[in-house]
Amino acid sequence: MSESILIGSNKVTEAEVINVPAVPFTRTFHPVHHRQVIDAIRSGVVATGLEIVKTDYVLANNGNRMFGIWDLSGGSDELCWSIGIRNSMDKSMALAYSG
Repeated sequence: MSESILIGSNKVTEAEVINVPAVPFTRTFHPVHHRQVIDAIRSGVVATGLEIVKTDYVLANNGNRMFGIWDLSGGSDELCWSIGIRNSMDKSMALAYSG
């Protein structure tokens, strides 16, 4: 199992991330809510046959920026795969994930 570390005092639970208020759409800006990002990536992980064994999240800028690390089931108890996730609802960065 890895020791995923997110820096900051803004560490939160997944429920807190999901409950961040949505940002209203405008004519030129359609933010993707953190909940949608989590649901989509979770569906992809499950579709590959892997299991999410640990999640860590940090929120910043009043919840408008989210960073997450998921540890996934892997080949052994000593090693695992991890996915890093980021999303913003304030135009500060693009949605991204990396495995």
